[in-house]
Amino acid sequence: MGNIREMLQQHPFFEDFPERLIESVLPHAVLATYNPGQILIEKGKPARHFYLIESGVLMLEEHVDNYGTVILDKMYADDMVGWSWSCSPYRWHFTVRALHETRVIILDADLLKDVMAADPELGFYIMRRVTSMMEKRLQSTRSKLMSFYASFPAPNEDRPEWQKLF
Repeated sequence: MGNIREMLQQHPFFEDFPERLIESVLPHAVLATYNPGQILIEKGKPARHFYLIESGVLMLEEHVDNYGTVILDKMYADDMVGWSWSCSPYRWHFTVRALHETRVIILDADLLKDVMAADPELGFYIMRRVTSMMEKRLQSTRSKLMSFYASFPAPNEDRPEWQKLF
């Protein structure tokens, strides 16, 4: 197991980051391990961190009324979790739970936002990666939504107009 500097340098999130930018992030990074079933992120709570997965599996989940908990996505080693810290109202929109023992690098987003404001180049690099992750998650959601709708009969003229939209 390497030190946290080496882990940051090797994590895909920081690929191609200039060394001085990694040095700026380093004081705001902590290594942690979560056990199966342990919650990292709880829906509705303030979003003050984001997580770089070193090993293990995390589940993004949502409670659906009259149904229960639904797993919306799984994240694995080399993924990043948590972008709500970058968008107002800075609260988590989902719950994230460890499926297996999972080791993550936790970055303090409140402190990191200050560093990003003082160093626009760092802010650019970080937000470029965050938006890339957002795009990846949105495409994954779109794909799952298309699979979901494919399980229903195709729209036809007998369906009410409002159902033709779905």
